[in-house]
Amino acid sequence: AFVSLRPEEAALLRGAPAPAGGQPLAAVLAPLSVADDLFGLLAVSGPELGPDDIPLLTAFAHLAAAGWRKTGIMRDLEESLRQLKLTQEQLLHAQKMEAIGRLAGGIAHDFNNMLTVISGYTSLLMDTLEGDRPAQDDLLQIKNTIKRAAALTSRLLAFGRKQILQPTVLDLNSVVANSVTLLRPLIGEDIEIAVQLAPRP
Repeated sequence: AFVSLRPEEAALLRGAPAPAGGQPLAAVLAPLSVADDLFGLLAVSGPELGPDDIPLLTAFAHLAAAGWRKTGIMRDLEESLRQLKLTQEQLLHAQKMEAIGRLAGGIAHDFNNMLTVISGYTSLLMDTLEGDRPAQDDLLQIKNTIKRAAALTSRLLAFGRKQILQPTVLDLNSVVANSVTLLRPLIGEDIEIAVQLAPRP
């Protein structure tokens, strides 16, 4: 459409203040549309514009609209591809965690069976060596270690079965003291372990 704009209307299109005493300005308005979907309006103004410029500016508006819409489609496509890639990565991670869980559960189950056998033989030895105090102390350490190992396998089994773990309160003094008892026979005589436990409440 070929229109005549008042100075304030032309200034509004240009985003600049209207000049004082300005004259009406010729302008061509062309729709920005794709497949009958109107989403904007192209306004071109100038003192030399006339009705003969309408076909050219209309064709330019159609090309601009197609390019604008194509840019939007490409942007949406890129976002969809990014979301698809993120979903694939999350699915792959979930599959890996599931495989690790099954492996951990199988290992923990076999290990738990071995712990049961070791615990049984340890109990038999404790009954057999009932009067041997040093042997009883060593066997008691083995029993305590078996209990800690059984607790670990329980956590691994819970992880493999996706069970909810129940948090428990630990006595860190006892954990550290038991660990030191296990470490002493394993280290050389030239190494000294210094432990400072928290005071009992």
